[in-house]
Amino acid sequence: MMSSFPGMRPGSSSAYDVPQMPPIAEVEDTTPAPAVPSIAESDDTAPPVPLKSPARRSMLNGPGMNAYNHPYRGEAPPAYSSFSIPSSSSSDIPPDQPPPKDRRPTWLVRRGGWCKVGLLALVTVMCLVGIIVGVVLGVRNSKNNSNNNSNTSQGPLPVRFPAGSYAFTAALSNTSTACTSNPATFRCYPYTTYNSTSSFADASTTFFWTIVETAQDVYTISSTANPFAPQFTNVSLALLDGGLSSERLSFTTPLGDAAVVPTGPIVEGSNEVTTCYYNDTVLSTMIWTRRGAQFGGYATTTGGNRGGDGSKNFDAWPYAVQVARTAAPGSGVPDCRNADGERVGDFAVVDGGGECGCWYANFGLES
Repeated sequence: MMSSFPGMRPGSSSAYDVPQMPPIAEVEDTTPAPAVPSIAESDDTAPPVPLKSPARRSMLNGPGMNAYNHPYRGEAPPAYSSFSIPSSSSSDIPPDQPPPKDRRPTWLVRRGGWCKVGLLALVTVMCLVGIIVGVVLGVRNSKNNSNNNSNTSQGPLPVRFPAGSYAFTAALSNTSTACTSNPATFRCYPYTTYNSTSSFADASTTFFWTIVETAQDVYTISSTANPFAPQFTNVSLALLDGGLSSERLSFTTPLGDAAVVPTGPIVEGSNEVTTCYYNDTVLSTMIWTRRGAQFGGYATTTGGNRGGDGSKNFDAWPYAVQVARTAAPGSGVPDCRNADGERVGDFAVVDGGGECGCWYANFGLES
């Protein structure tokens, strides 16, 4: 049977003759497959042992051709570590010799060993620094204590005149009751004015004051706790005419309500005990440091004792002193009250009045 391929015209001379394939006959194979030999199993007969392979050799005859002779056979594996043991050639380590042991401490070999070393080093450094600082501070404090002890053993520094505690003695030289309409409401201690008929002892009073030098040529003055004397504390002193023969210290301080106890009744027909208060009283003082005192036939010179030693003995002040305690007039001055606190009388001098005052001095007195 002739056939043509696509693209060729039938009957073309160039057509190829294709031989036909022989037919395939399907024949069922009836030859039976060889039977698998059965293995007889018996409880009395052991199964046959298979033949040994020629390539398998017994361990009794030594390792086989391809077997590896482990150098650490029969030993436990090495401990886990964070580093690798350098490898050695088989020529350096015999097969049966154990590996070199790690001689580092176990705590260092374990994980975190280097962190512990660093922490220990840090603690050690801090301890050393603390010890050094403590020693330095201890030596410094010891030196300071030694200096303080040496200064203390030398005693207090000397007090420069006019600093110190002094007894200023002066006589009542003059008084005034111009601020009150009743002279009995104002009196001056010791209630005796110095004159030709009186003695200095009867007319004198003493003020106990302490002068403190707070800086070079800077002074303050304070009175002692005496209810019968003017009270003041740390009042600044002004230095006048420093270095001259007229050198003096001056201060003025308010005293508030100065109290005066009249000698007797101040209201006609009343025997009440009263106290009169002068609410605008001022203390003014002048203290000379070179001018000598002169009273009652006693005189000091400029070359006399230059004052005390700063103790609480209240040395007598050897120079001139003048003290004035004055009260200005005004409404409600004086304010006199009885023991029950009730006001008694009105003795104010509003117009034309003058000061009430007490003046003390230890110089310029009539002999």
